[in-house]
Formats: sequence, structure tokens, C-alpha cells
Amino acid sequence: MNTYELKPHQIQILNEVKSLPINNLHYVVIQQSLLHKPMTLPELKKCINRSLKRYTQHYLSYNYKKGMENKLFQYYCFFETSKEFNLSQNTQDIFTQDFELNFHFHLFISSRYNVSFVNLIYNLFEELTSIPTKRKSLTKFDYKKIDKLEDNFILYHTKQIKDRFSSELIMKNVI
Repeated sequence: MNTYELKPHQIQILNEVKSLPINNLHYVVIQQSLLHKPMTLPELKKCINRSLKRYTQHYLSYNYKKGMENKLFQYYCFFETSKEFNLSQNTQDIFTQDFELNFHFHLFISSRYNVSFVNLIYNLFEELTSIPTKRKSLTKFDYKKIDKLEDNFILYHTKQIKDRFSSELIMKNVI
């Protein structure tokens, strides 16, 4: 049950995530450490894109053509900052301490084709740990298959963009 009225962009996000094929839907979450140099938002996006491309190139072999990963996979990725940083952006108070952005993401990914999500997730992990100076930045990497997708679970991921939508914090390929 929502405790506030949904904004138009939240309704659109809800509908787009619900359009992902449910029969092969997976959820991936990563968090980064504050003790090690974290990946930036562009680096995280690049890792996701490279892992999809690498998997698709291997999956399709010599039949691969540029951009085929966009036909093979549908996804919706929410990038979020640390709770403290996000709260600091929604107040007029002056803070005396610095807050780390600490980007992390929540990825809903699916395919209409018979792909190995275990291999895809492995490729994603490899990409996220491939930058030598940031190899230790991940503190959490988890995934699971989703059999039922609840509206509240999707809307939970819109909490940081509820009042101020930012397209930079979304990466999607939905049909």
C-alpha cells in the first residue's frame, strides 16, 4: 500500500518494469564499499553494457551483429546513491560532514530466449571486478530469479527519484 500519491514518472517506471518477461526475470543487486575506491556511475553502466555484449557475442558466436544484446535482453536498472547522500539532497540544512555518493544498482533483467543467466551474471561480476584499481569496491553482489513481481517491490526502487526524476539514474531496454 502506498503512503503517497504516485508521480507520473513512477507510474511509467512501474509499467515499464512490469513489461519485462516474467518467465525468465532475474534481479541483481550490487553495493560498493566505502573502504575502497568505488566505481563511478559511467563505469557501472559500462560494465553492465559490456557484460551483456560479451555474453551475447559468446551466445550467438559468428551470428553476432552489433547491438544484438538489445534484442536478446530486456532490462531496467535503478542506480541509487547512499541513503545519507540522498537525504542530504532533499533538505535545506547545511551539513558539516561529507557524504559519499556510493553508487549501487538494482537490475531487473529478462529474456524471451533460452539464455543462461548464471553465465550472464558471472560475466557481469567479471566486468565489475575487472578495473584493477577498483577490484575490491564491491561489498555485495547478489541475484535471484523472480517468479512474481509485486508493484510495491518495483515502486520501492523509485524512492530516490520520487520527488526529483533523474534519467541518469535509470538504464533501460524495455520493449
